[in-house]
Amino acid sequence: MAKRKTPIDNDESADFDGSAEAYYERGNFKLRWGFLDDAITDYTEAIRLNPSFEDAYMNRGVAREYKGDYDGAIADYTSALGMHPGDPEVYCNRGIARRYKGEIEGAVSDYSEAIRLDAEFADAYYNRGILYEMLRKDDEAIADYTEAIRIDPEYARAYANRGNPRAAKGDYEGAIADYSEALRLDPKDAKAFYNRGVAHGMLGDRQAAIEDFNKALDCDPDFIEAWFNRGFVRSASGDFEGAIDDFNQVIERKPQPRAYAERGLAHFENEDYLNAAADFRQALALLPDSIYARAYLAITLHAQGEADEAVLLWQQVLTADERYRDPDWAASSEKRTNRAALPVWVAIR
Repeated sequence: MAKRKTPIDNDESADFDGSAEAYYERGNFKLRWGFLDDAITDYTEAIRLNPSFEDAYMNRGVAREYKGDYDGAIADYTSALGMHPGDPEVYCNRGIARRYKGEIEGAVSDYSEAIRLDAEFADAYYNRGILYEMLRKDDEAIADYTEAIRIDPEYARAYANRGNPRAAKGDYEGAIADYSEALRLDPKDAKAFYNRGVAHGMLGDRQAAIEDFNKALDCDPDFIEAWFNRGFVRSASGDFEGAIDDFNQVIERKPQPRAYAERGLAHFENEDYLNAAADFRQALALLPDSIYARAYLAITLHAQGEADEAVLLWQQVLTADERYRDPDWAASSEKRTNRAALPVWVAIR
């Protein structure tokens, strides 16, 4: 999540005298409590009374951004910059709004200008690092997160995010070190536990991966990716009942073809072919082009003695992917797909 700085520091509304400052202070109070429309109304009145009120434009931009009105937010931040072109915090905020709008290059430009104006602006480095991650510029992202950490050694999210491009580059030990430091600073960071679990899984340490997914779920019981990946690793470890329980949790929260297919595989390994076939059929109902589900449905039906449908499905698999005609490739593919220790979702920010 992006981090910002704003001049909002009021805990309660000031005595109201109808001045621009009073409307501004009251707007801050409303913004703090989440009354966004009322806050925007007060900031607008403050601006009407004082058209050069930079902070009112700034905070109206924040309120508009929270409402999802990114165009309005960008316009307000731009107006604030017209009054004070050298304010790095406004550039940083406009960069955040531009990122949410999808204007990635414009956002990078704003963060870079904020850094030019204030070389010790940790939040600007952090936010630009997020964008470099999105652009798959891992080295640049690592450099920006490292700079944010240099400026603020207690910046937990910068450690957590630096772990992501390190993992993307295959430096799983470095990623684990970063996630661990993030967790030292913020022991309730479910995403850091999750990502550290993924890194452990990529190194083949299934037990450490499961322990981290457990902790992620302790922090956030609705963390679907953690349920899924714990199920995936449990299945890879031979704990098919535990895997089925985890995939049940995923399907209960968000039915999706991969969860049905993986649960079907766990049923298959338990020789529960009836439930396995039902799950593979449901996966195909949700994603008809899934070769994975179609192949395993064919295998399951063959195990049940339903040869005619199994042959028909296998012919469809071969038509879709000629590589299945090679028994050695199919066997190695099955091994990679079903017994791998590698989780399937990575680098949650």
